[in-house]
Amino acid sequence: MSKKVFASLRLCGLCLVVGWLSLASAGCGYALAGRGSFLPTDIRIVGIPQLVNRTTYFDVEQVLTERIRNEFIGRGKYRVVPEAGDSDAVLNAEIVSITLSPIGLTTGQLARA
Repeated sequence: MSKKVFASLRLCGLCLVVGWLSLASAGCGYALAGRGSFLPTDIRIVGIPQLVNRTTYFDVEQVLTERIRNEFIGRGKYRVVPEAGDSDAVLNAEIVSITLSPIGLTTGQLARA
């Protein structure tokens, strides 16, 4: 092999190693994303009443309310109650629209989400 070809292969290998290391290190931060809290530290009890559904989709408010409550519970810092009563903070929300759009098609030309 000539020196130019060997140097080119060596540089290409170095680029692959650097690229792989940068991808591997980027994955570490991704697992931690979304686990922090921007709420004040004095909030310990969060009231999350049922969301209001202004769409034509049936039961979507129940599913989303349950998922939001589970996310707060999963963080382990908060006690979640279904009403505003004795809570330190209340999360009220309305679902005003839902848009469905396929992200691709299957081999049978059916929409795939």
